[in-house]
Amino acid sequence: MTLNTSSFHKTLSRRIILNLLVSFVIFLSVSSCGQMETMTPTATLPKSSQEIPSQTLHVPGDFLSIQDAINAAKKGDVIIVAPGTYGENIDFSGKDITVRSSEPDKPAVVSTTIIDGRGRGSVVTFQGGETERAVLKGFTITNGAGTSYVLKEGEQNLPCRGGVFSSPEMERICGGGIVVYGSSPTIEGNLITANIVSHGGGGLFVAESSFPIIRGNTIKENISAGGSGIFVTNESSPLIENNNILDNRAIKESGGGNSCSGWFIPHYSGKCHHWQ
Repeated sequence: MTLNTSSFHKTLSRRIILNLLVSFVIFLSVSSCGQMETMTPTATLPKSSQEIPSQTLHVPGDFLSIQDAINAAKKGDVIIVAPGTYGENIDFSGKDITVRSSEPDKPAVVSTTIIDGRGRGSVVTFQGGETERAVLKGFTITNGAGTSYVLKEGEQNLPCRGGVFSSPEMERICGGGIVVYGSSPTIEGNLITANIVSHGGGGLFVAESSFPIIRGNTIKENISAGGSGIFVTNESSPLIENNNILDNRAIKESGGGNSCSGWFIPHYSGKCHHWQ
């Protein structure tokens, strides 16, 4: 049998060309799929995993009390309080939120937006590790009676001091207007007045490694055994600037008549007057 080499070579060439075409088509298909995958848009994260935007809450528009609004607030929220007298004792509950009057830069609004502690404890409390983003601004803080601190068995000292420092009392009451305990909030543009406690800090009590900003407040006519305007202790170091601190009364000679005094007052600037 005679082999036709010309026919054989033609057949072989066709097969090679056909295989090359098939390979090229497969390559194009795979490449096209890869491009489609890379062009697929990224899915939008569900709302639950995104940061919730801050809100503005109104008292008494949305909530009847300031504390109810605080309880409902989330980090970054702003609570705006209309003029009026609010008989309550509020606690920021560790939340970095702003609680302010409707127009905190107007003295007439500050004097008529009143948080009245009703003689039942500290009017405002920061004790949940709040930072400088926790803001109290533009209120009259009055009629506070302080927070009780009890000396537990085996303890030697209470952070709540004032008056007769060597006193063996098991319970002491400090911070009539505002207590800042282990927290570092911003307290600005308030009138803190007519708060009375039996030991330290008639106006403000700052303790337990707290570093608050206390700025632009009027702190007057508060009464305590010692540090009647502001009392600072336990490795705390507030920034105290541009306040008007006057006519506060220390009822114990050993407690110090200076209305600005506490255990120490670092970083202080502003007006400070002794009780006359």
